[in-house]
Amino acid sequence: MKLKLNSTAAASKLRWVGLQLALSGLRMGEEYRRTIAQDLDSVVVVLAVIAIALERPLRTDADITLYDLKHAMAINEVTPCKVASIAAATGLNRETARRKVNNLIARGVLRKLPGGAVVFADEMRSSPVLADMLYRQVSEVARLTNILLQNDIIVPA
Repeated sequence: MKLKLNSTAAASKLRWVGLQLALSGLRMGEEYRRTIAQDLDSVVVVLAVIAIALERPLRTDADITLYDLKHAMAINEVTPCKVASIAAATGLNRETARRKVNNLIARGVLRKLPGGAVVFADEMRSSPVLADMLYRQVSEVARLTNILLQNDIIVPA
């Protein structure tokens, strides 16, 4: 089922919508912080690495097995990213991004490749802990969607 925004209802409850989005964003950010990152700057670094590494391989006509976390993606199946790209994507200055990347490397979350690019460590790319976190996040999306549906903010298209 496709959904669309009910602009009239959203406009009349925009502060409430903002609260629901903020609460959902905080819950999702906390999942990343607790499961992977330890602090909020590291959360945005992890999100940037995910976006940079996976957008191209999963946007194109990818092998459907790449969508499944049980399939460990090979290094050549992801887009490696540099600290400069991470800094640009997150708004962090390069030195802060570099420190956060190095900390995530030391903790085994990221791996540095020859030439300085980084990717998720092999064990992180198919981790059951990561899978559990993603299930909790999808559950949060469902919770938020249901709240917005119940209040006619989003409606069937």
